[in-house]
This record gives sequence, C-alpha cells and structure tokens, in this order.
Amino acid sequence: MANKGLIGVQMSTIAPAKMPHFDAYESMGKLADIGYHCVEISQVPMTAENVAGFRKAIDELGLKGKVFTAGTGMPAANAQILKDGSVSTLTLWDPANAGYAMASLATKILNGETIEDGVNLGVEGYESMHFSSGSTKVLEGTGWLKITKDNVDSLGF
Repeated sequence: MANKGLIGVQMSTIAPAKMPHFDAYESMGKLADIGYHCVEISQVPMTAENVAGFRKAIDELGLKGKVFTAGTGMPAANAQILKDGSVSTLTLWDPANAGYAMASLATKILNGETIEDGVNLGVEGYESMHFSSGSTKVLEGTGWLKITKDNVDSLGF
C-alpha cells in the first residue's frame, strides 16, 4: 500500500470520557496497519506505560531511525530510551532553575512589585518573561532544556 499523507492524532482534542484508555503500542500498530507511516501522536501523557508502548512499537514495527520521538521526562529515568534511539529528544525545565525563578517571582510579588511583560527573574532562561497570549497570569520564558543521548548523563538528575 502506498504511503498516505500526514495524519495527526492529538489526544488533547478528544474528550477523556471518549478515550478513557490510551495504548501507545496498539495505536501505532493500527495506524501502521492501515498504511499511515507519517504520524503525529501528541498531547498524550508520557507515563511509563506509554513510553514502553511507543518504544515497543518503534522496535517491532521497524520504525527506529525513521521517526522522530520527543517527550517531557526526567533525564535519569529516560536515559536508556534516549541512548538506544527509541526517543530522540526530551524537554523539560531544570527543576533548580525553575524553583529559583518561582522564588524570585514570589519575592517580587510579596515586595509589592508590579509584574509586567518582560520581567527579569534573574535566572538563565527567565530573564525576559512574557505573558502568554491573552493572559495576565501565565508567564513564558526560554528556560527549557533539550535532552538528547549526547547530554543525558551530564545533567545529574
């Protein structure tokens, strides 16, 4: 069967009551069975079960090196799947830096400072925080980490 076009499966758009259980392995297998080999599955919880299911699907369906997989997870808990290529990249916020940034923000608020767009929290990646579109409460910065097989062992957590 010829490859079909891109199909996106985004769990955030499906009501939880209609999708009470997500099985990563089963979902990847069914999509491959019907000829979809260019798949985006996003917005799913990266539980141990889902990570294992994605890994199994990538291994058994011959997808290693043919897919890009990314998720959010702790480096030490996911080192093996990064090193064996089951997952290409993890992202997260360094918990120490995020903690310092939150403490800095709390200090500013407790000191009566007005929190404005562009606020500097004094931590790398949090020097120019901007309000999320349409929000006066959610601040966004650039303090995330990109974790790969090349740096996973250097992070210490």
